[in-house]
Amino acid sequence: MNDEAGVDEALVTGMSWLRMMRLSGIDLTVTAHLKTLEEAKEFALEPSLEEAADVILTIAGAAINRGWTIKELGDAIVQKILINMEREWVRSEDGTYRHKD
Repeated sequence: MNDEAGVDEALVTGMSWLRMMRLSGIDLTVTAHLKTLEEAKEFALEPSLEEAADVILTIAGAAINRGWTIKELGDAIVQKILINMEREWVRSEDGTYRHKD
């Protein structure tokens, strides 16, 4: 079994939970794109699995709100990786990397 096994299942489970919450009257997806920033900041300050999961769940919520499927999200990730593979990368003063425009 490789490290990627279970990612699709986790996203399906997360998106199913978000849809159930929406049906119960608690729609976490409407402002999920805004909540992602908050969760990303928490992850930056405390890079834990729990905080990483929060970031991914808020992105999944935003995807649901926009009508995107897991497949569409996955395809977009692959396309972005292909674009990034063609870019030239430089290290910033803060130690992170950025692509040249």
